[in-house]
Amino acid sequence: MSVPGTSETARVGIPEIADFAGVKRTAVSNWRKRYSDFPDPAIDTPSGVLFDFAEVERWLIEKEKIAERVPISKILWQTLDALRGDLDVWEFGSLVNAALVYLEICDRAERRQVPRLAPGLSWTEIRGGDPSEVLAQLRSAAEHIEAGSPELEGLIVGGLRLRREPPPNVIIETIDLLDRMTRAEDTARFEMFEGARDHVHEVARFSGEHSTPTSLEYLLARLAANASSIFDPACGEGGALLLAALIDGREGPAPLLYGSERVLDACRISRTRFFLYDVVADIRCQDTLRAPMSIGDIQAVVLDPPYGQRDWGDADAYVSSRWRFGPPPPSSADTAWLQVAVEPLTKGGRAFVLLPSASLARAGREQQIRSRMIDAGVVESVVLLPARLRRDTSIPLALWCLRPQGTLEPDTAIMLVDASRLGSPGRSTISLEEHEVDALATIVQEWSETQTIGVADERIRAVAVSRGEIIEANLDPRKYQKSEEPGQDDLQASRLAALERFSAARSSASESLDRLLAELEVGR
Repeated sequence: MSVPGTSETARVGIPEIADFAGVKRTAVSNWRKRYSDFPDPAIDTPSGVLFDFAEVERWLIEKEKIAERVPISKILWQTLDALRGDLDVWEFGSLVNAALVYLEICDRAERRQVPRLAPGLSWTEIRGGDPSEVLAQLRSAAEHIEAGSPELEGLIVGGLRLRREPPPNVIIETIDLLDRMTRAEDTARFEMFEGARDHVHEVARFSGEHSTPTSLEYLLARLAANASSIFDPACGEGGALLLAALIDGREGPAPLLYGSERVLDACRISRTRFFLYDVVADIRCQDTLRAPMSIGDIQAVVLDPPYGQRDWGDADAYVSSRWRFGPPPPSSADTAWLQVAVEPLTKGGRAFVLLPSASLARAGREQQIRSRMIDAGVVESVVLLPARLRRDTSIPLALWCLRPQGTLEPDTAIMLVDASRLGSPGRSTISLEEHEVDALATIVQEWSETQTIGVADERIRAVAVSRGEIIEANLDPRKYQKSEEPGQDDLQASRLAALERFSAARSSASESLDRLLAELEVGR
């Protein structure tokens, strides 16, 4: 007999049981010895015994070890992790995303938000059929659904293309759990998507190239919050673009959203994300460095592109006439991304680009491009951010705030901000707190609107530099920070500290000299 709201085939180990009951693993081992009615193991595996979840949950409730049923979400990841024996981490994530889209379509068809599904395509019908045929039937249903809904192309079918087929019962159990989380726990499917995405990135710890950290997504979204049209030329998994449309405080109608991403898997994740959030966006699998996306004038561009791109194009791309400020070098795409960001901006539009801090000061062709952008009034401000904001790199980042050519007057200064001391350290990364992001966004926006600098946080240092004062097109804020004149108390404290160091050094030298003389005397 199965417990309502759970999967009767779910298996859990001693660590999971301890987590459910809020005890240590040794306590569970003691229960097995003390209670003769503790459930017997269902499976004995090389990594330990596994128990039937329903039997364990019933026992925990009857013995007053827990007061209520275990949330389905608690056992979801243990069940999904069982798939990793047959799938790599990315197939694992793609399968979950495909299942979420499929279940969402089934629900929307039931609610008449989309046309009803043809007979035999719903999960209820497939679930009630031959278990050994479940994956083949799912693929067939996905092909029919996508044929009738071009906007879903590849979202379900793509996630069901597996190198090795997991056991049918694992597929059934996985989809059952995802379905029941929505029905039993009122969990939105976009929340399940975010949980699966986080789980995949946690397993593949240093594979976040196409995923912008949450604090940086929030920073980009805050800066583009009230634009009527927003474009991300390298949208990756779509987080920054989506958050810009959903961020609290947004005024007016929903913005027009456009995104481009050259990596098919990342593009599919982005499209899945927008579908589950029920947000309309034009997301295309396209390399905007090689071919511009035709979208018309844009009010805001948000961009966190891949870093360290070498050989990013070909001869045609390198000498294209689109590079208004000069052809970028094949050795780095950074200045190409800056020009791509400015390219579609309408008058009054703004672009916000995250790049490695080295993009502020590299020599050669990149220096020439920066110089032309500065002279053309394109660079409005630059913010130096902390190191270790991303999992996949420890390098410091810089936020470029750009305007269309000719927007700024020739005598307009550039605001250079050193915010490298912000952030809270975590296990392997640093994250910006919400109030820190808000402070940075306010500084950038105030400068854009009033040409004034207002900094309340002593860890942030900002300075306005005229274009004539920029040295060799170097935009690193630290180069232009004025050192503060020390006060009388500071000078006196420094003098006393220096005297103490001198006295200690003299005493140490005297002792060393005495020992040396003594040794020489002995050696005679």
